Amino acid sequence: HAEALYNAEDSAKKAGLKIWENYSEEQEAEAKRAALAAAADEQEPVPDSSKTVVQLTLCEILSGDHFYAHATADAKLTMLQQQLSSMRLGNGAAFEPKAGQMCTAQFTQDNEWYRAKVQKKEKDKYSVFFVDYGNTDVVGADRLRPLDPTLGTEVVSPQAIDCRLACVTAPEPSDEDGQEAVMALADAAWGKPVYARVEHRQGEVLYVTLLDAAQGSVNEQLVASGVARVQKDAPKVLAKVANALREKEEVAKTNRAGMWRYGDIDAEEAPEFGVRPRPTEPPKANAWGKK
Repeated sequence: HAEALYNAEDSAKKAGLKIWENYSEEQEAEAKRAALAAAADEQEPVPDSSKTVVQLTLCEILSGDHFYAHATADAKLTMLQQQLSSMRLGNGAAFEPKAGQMCTAQFTQDNEWYRAKVQKKEKDKYSVFFVDYGNTDVVGADRLRPLDPTLGTEVVSPQAIDCRLACVTAPEPSDEDGQEAVMALADAAWGKPVYARVEHRQGEVLYVTLLDAAQGSVNEQLVASGVARVQKDAPKVLAKVANALREKEEVAKTNRAGMWRYGDIDAEEAPEFGVRPRPTEPPKANAWGKK
């Protein structure tokens, strides 16, 4: 009975019935994120010896502090793609899903089929997010098919792990400094298995310290080279991580490295303090991902 009630409530939310007429899935998700962040501010730091270390392979870099990755030793992704390939989806009829709905989408750059979630529809085009790789595409209904229920995310969880570098903030990739941060992260971690120490988990997002071959912190390397800076509002649970990074940030400031080349930019976020104005043209396509 509980499952039936849950399903009925979920259907009412999606249909906007009665008390759910103003319901927004995005607003509910944002409220959950805010609650988790508030809880993190109350948690005490955890010793490194008690933290989980996982081996990851990056599959999409969105910015110098945000990426998606696969668990290196997990064979689920290979089995999943084999099942999708065996379904001969190209022979099926076009599909017109709603925003938020899971489907199968044919990626325009390799014409292969992958699990995807529809982000939005504009005219006859659909923006989709590939849940197993972390990248996006814009396709027509002819490149969309219903997702077999046996391959739904309730059965096989999304294989792309949403990761953020703990306590690190990098400029937007559309900015020249942001591109330098992306390149620095790629040089340190792209195309090879890397270890990540999970500093904190907030919902489905892992806040990690990436470790290079010598077990050095990639987070600290990016901050020390001036391509990234320390998050100003790091939660209490990450206080130890943030303090170590602030020491590296002081080194970058002293050396006038990267974004600090014109001096301290904390006083005012303006060009004369070392922050370039954002370009007006659209950002260039991300060169790091499943392309």
